[in-house]
Amino acid sequence: MRETFGEAFAADCGERIWPVAYGDPASHAQRAIEGMWRHIGGELTGQVRTGRISASARPLLVAESPTLAEVIRDINKFSNNVMAQQLFLTLSWHPQGVGRFEASRDLVTRWWRSRIGADELVLDNGSGLSRHERVPASGLARLLTYAWASP
Repeated sequence: MRETFGEAFAADCGERIWPVAYGDPASHAQRAIEGMWRHIGGELTGQVRTGRISASARPLLVAESPTLAEVIRDINKFSNNVMAQQLFLTLSWHPQGVGRFEASRDLVTRWWRSRIGADELVLDNGSGLSRHERVPASGLARLLTYAWASP
């Protein structure tokens, strides 16, 4: 009897567990920092506390993020839908402190109308994977013209 690829694959690999998301998002930052610190040989004692720092506190480390243009180039080059959605939510996070789809849709729609025109622009989740998002070809052409002419 001949063995198929699927059967051989299943027999060789066995069962696998792929954890996707931890059940406690509130402690994610704490656990991530602690895990990385321990991985490089550090030791933590005490406990994590949340709250405001004093105005006289000095940062131990400052790291600058890539420019928005660099982030967008990476998103487009690698067609990273998760990063695109995160960027979309970040648009409404800054003014409101929380990223929300409706608020981000509103911001982008207002920007679109003021610079590109009143063509029908329908946004959903900002990832590029929605079947509901759409823009007319004329609007896309105007957007590309606007981008080409802008710094």
